[in-house]
Amino acid sequence: MRAEVIKKVIVKEETEIIVDSIDIPSVEDLKDIPSSFLSIGECWWLSTPAASKFNEMTVDEKGALNERGEHTYLSLGIRPMLTILAAPGAIKRKDRLSFAGYEWYMLTPTKALCRRNIATHPFKKDQTDPETANDYKQSDLKKWLDKWLMKVTRNLENEPDYYG
Repeated sequence: MRAEVIKKVIVKEETEIIVDSIDIPSVEDLKDIPSSFLSIGECWWLSTPAASKFNEMTVDEKGALNERGEHTYLSLGIRPMLTILAAPGAIKRKDRLSFAGYEWYMLTPTKALCRRNIATHPFKKDQTDPETANDYKQSDLKKWLDKWLMKVTRNLENEPDYYG
């Protein structure tokens, strides 16, 4: 699943990069996120399991890590992170990108975090299996994100470029 339509916004020249994958940040990714970017006034999911098999870690409205997590059946914010491929030096940390109508902030030269939540969704709707209830790769949230990326990529390929 690759999207070949992202433009670097802060530099006037057009830079094409490839979206390699989409995920949500893990607790380890938080170290790369400036503290001023953590608080967005809404709670959002992390891909890191909490101690309870039915909870997933979150970031609260004020930007604080909730290590106890929230029940995975709750609909909380989805704040995606893109893994991108670009020519060396084409994209730098702290650059801002525009993709699918959202602003993205480069955490590293290959990771871009959306500035806000794009939707709310349960992490895992089915709570019957405690072994998979907080497994991100098997979550309903991961499936939703992959479908979202496929949909916006298809839409962007058919629309004119307004960033020129």
